[in-house]
Amino acid sequence: MTLKSLKLLCLLLTLIIVSNNDVIANEDNLSLFKSANELYQKSNYKEALVKYEELLEKGYVSDDLFSNIGNAYLKENRTGLSILNFEKALLLNSNNAQSYQNLKLAKESVINPVIQIPDFFVISFWRNFVGSQNISFWLVMHVLFLFVAMSFALFHWTNLIPRIKSKLNNSRITISFILASVSLSVIFFIASLQRQSQLTGVNYGIIMSEESTLLDGPDSRSNEIASLSEGLKVKILDEIDEWYQIQLEDKDDGWIEKEIIELIKI
Repeated sequence: MTLKSLKLLCLLLTLIIVSNNDVIANEDNLSLFKSANELYQKSNYKEALVKYEELLEKGYVSDDLFSNIGNAYLKENRTGLSILNFEKALLLNSNNAQSYQNLKLAKESVINPVIQIPDFFVISFWRNFVGSQNISFWLVMHVLFLFVAMSFALFHWTNLIPRIKSKLNNSRITISFILASVSLSVIFFIASLQRQSQLTGVNYGIIMSEESTLLDGPDSRSNEIASLSEGLKVKILDEIDEWYQIQLEDKDDGWIEKEIIELIKI
């Protein structure tokens, strides 16, 4: 056996071992997930949460997992943690109708809710559009439309395929199609970046303290603006040292200590 063949065999064996390990890990995770769900069905919510959290520690994430964690915390009357996990479930899959309904139910437990002022339609539409798919989907669409644009440009401006060129040359339709493909490619690339930011960025958080105070500055001696309840969703605008500048859903903004907020990120 040659050295090259030996290296190839070692590589194949490594790939097989890694693949088998992944299968075993996935089977273990699914078994643990099933066990946690069985505990939940028996109303053993605390024990179920231990197993759910164990799955998170292993790096297993899914909208169903976060939704189940949210349900367990809701049963334990942990409003903040319940809302946090429903938000994470929707962050991974904005089409999860069950998580959306349970989130609405959990928000009814917020002691002093804030009247939400909706974002401008275009902003809301773009955020939901980006969140409707994963990063891989947007990147595939980006590459696909970029390839289409480059292919038509090649056919249009070269003699690679004369018969096609004769039909496409100086064609406004072809130019428009190329520009449209490039534009869509750019849009899908931006969507992939935005989706990455949604999943990992510091964008939104949930108030975890039963009672907290919104201040007009990043200092405990600042003036009080409003009292905040556990479970309120806030937008992160800025941060200084141990303070976040936040915006409430009614568009009021102020400062609050970081330790009071859990960020909605995966």
